[in-house]
Parts: sequence; C-alpha cells; structure tokens
Amino acid sequence: MRSFCSWRTPLARLALVHLNDTRVQLGSRVDRHANIGMGNIGERGFAALVRHPSLDGLAGLIETPARTIEDDVRDIAVLKRLRGD
Repeated sequence: MRSFCSWRTPLARLALVHLNDTRVQLGSRVDRHANIGMGNIGERGFAALVRHPSLDGLAGLIETPARTIEDDVRDIAVLKRLRGD
C-alpha cells in the first residue's frame, strides 16, 4: 500500500480515505462503483486497506451505488467487520 499511495500523497498528509469497490478491472478508465466487498477489490482487499496501520484513525468516505440508507448501513457494517470491530 505504501508504495502505491506515497508517490501521490505522503500518507502523513491524508485526512480521509475514499472507499468504493468497482465493477470494472483496474486500468479500464471507467468509474463503475460496487458495494463494499462485492466488486473486484472484494472483502480481502478492503480488509487489507482498513487494517493498514498507516491509515489507522483516518475518516472514511464511502461512494457506493446505495439506493437506500439501509444499503449505506450495510456497507459501513461490512467495513467495520473487516476492520475487526
């Protein structure tokens, strides 16, 4: 993770993490969101992200195709479960 992020922004300067899964492959240059853990990043990728010590304590902002507040609640619950809460 550090090698991917630090070339763009030093981790010490991050204030929040933008979280969304994707329905398309990396490099497709298309922005098609999926619910957390249900796309190509998947639960394994999000678990690595939300447990990464360099990101501990940062706020997260989800951007998913939620249609109801219940969809958002489910995505947040998945992130918390993956984080170990």
